[in-house]
Amino acid sequence: MTKLKTVLVLLMACTLPLSAYAGEKHSWGENQHHEKDWSDHHGKSANGIEKMQKHLNLSDMQSKKLEAMFEEKDKQIKPLRKQMHEDKKAIKEMIHNGKMNDSELEILARKIGDAKTKLIIIRSKHRADMLNILTAEQKTKYQKYWSKKSSHRKSIDKSAHSH
Repeated sequence: MTKLKTVLVLLMACTLPLSAYAGEKHSWGENQHHEKDWSDHHGKSANGIEKMQKHLNLSDMQSKKLEAMFEEKDKQIKPLRKQMHEDKKAIKEMIHNGKMNDSELEILARKIGDAKTKLIIIRSKHRADMLNILTAEQKTKYQKYWSKKSSHRKSIDKSAHSH
């Protein structure tokens, strides 16, 4: 049982900071539920592009480039999210069925951590590429919005963990 506790502690320690980042959402005026950058809560980027056009006054060229970038990011993220969901479900089933297998748990925990790491890398590169398309004025507006959402999210996180 000690090995199981160690694996669970390591899983939580490794993935908790990542899960905060992986769970971000940065859409104008939406809840912070899942990180979809500027997408709607179902991950549809078209809505995100419309929000960016409205708030950042994007050119047609910028909109087309960003739309293609969002589609590519979504293609990369979808299988990772699906795999994470399946791995988490497998862990829950092991726990609830009383058939805990330490080595299988460790494998699943590592797969989840690896997927979260890949998500952070994909989203960070996407955000950097997105900023490269924006003008200086648009970047300023976007970054101001980003920091406002980030500080709001941190205050929500602190109040949620203080209970």
